Amino acid sequence: MEELFATLIVLADSQKAHIIQAELESAGITAYIADEYSSQLIGGYASGGIRVQVKESDLEKATAIMSELGYKS
Repeated sequence: MEELFATLIVLADSQKAHIIQAELESAGITAYIADEYSSQLIGGYASGGIRVQVKESDLEKATAIMSELGYKS
């Protein structure tokens, strides 16, 4: 069965998305960045933003890491 992905955070800044991805992956959580290029073409949140996604099974741990980094859910 395929694992589903959940959006952890939506950002307008691709650099922040990559920093968050690196932090999550250093904790053993695979993170994907979605809509990065369309966001750059259209402009930030106007396109729906850049989504950092994780497997649903990692969502709770990823949310805790985000909280430690100072991001509110």
